[in-house]
Amino acid sequence: MQMISLDHIVHAVHNRKSAESSFIRQGFHVFEGGKHEDWGTSNSLSYFGSSYIEFISIDQAEKAAISENPLIMQLTKKADEGVYQTALRTDNIEGDAVTLSKLGLQVTGPFLGSRKTEEGSTLSWKMMFVSSPHSTFELPFFIEWNQPAHLRIDRMRNEGIIKDHTNGARQISSVFYAVKDIGSVLPNWNKWFNTKKIKAYTNSQELNAICTEVKISDASFTFFEPKGEGMIKEIIKHQGEGPFGAEFKGANGSSVVHVLSGGYYSY
Repeated sequence: MQMISLDHIVHAVHNRKSAESSFIRQGFHVFEGGKHEDWGTSNSLSYFGSSYIEFISIDQAEKAAISENPLIMQLTKKADEGVYQTALRTDNIEGDAVTLSKLGLQVTGPFLGSRKTEEGSTLSWKMMFVSSPHSTFELPFFIEWNQPAHLRIDRMRNEGIIKDHTNGARQISSVFYAVKDIGSVLPNWNKWFNTKKIKAYTNSQELNAICTEVKISDASFTFFEPKGEGMIKEIIKHQGEGPFGAEFKGANGSSVVHVLSGGYYSY
């Protein structure tokens, strides 16, 4: 695969305005993204460098229910609020599709996506989803934008859409995944995504979990396996395995896990 970066985290919410308010009260800057006309959804965004959190909600249930986009199909099955997907940015999505297919993953796409912004312009991109019977949770999907990330971000900064967070958060340093067995996850991720192990440690207090951080190019993921009773075991019990939050770099204060609109964020 070509150079891969974390593009965004997808956080399902029932009411975008309520979610925006929760994050703004915590010192995050959030702005309205726009509408996905074909999917019956809309979003709000919060940027951290070239990566962002997408708060997505269903506005037209009938339209969302018949969408064939895997991301929207996953959203319609999610009853509770919270993080449920991760997008990896690439500049060669067709080439990645061939590579990942050869590695044994089932590939869906690439296909086009678009969103109408609040200002009336249209953004477009390509999306690709991968899956495997050997994964017990949804794998990250891939996105290639029709415009380089730095140009999109520079434009939004110049227009005053993207602003600094008052709590000091500058970067999404790692995406959190809750899993039942790290030992069965890592070999597959290494085969499919050529991961590099960064560190392994134990969080005995707040999360009560065994933890391993890996990287796909410059995108960081931390897997948490429950040691016993605690936050991670409860997350798996109620939400299942998969992404559930993230850690921010540069935020003011100590690193504490905050639960915001069903997502778990450390800052």
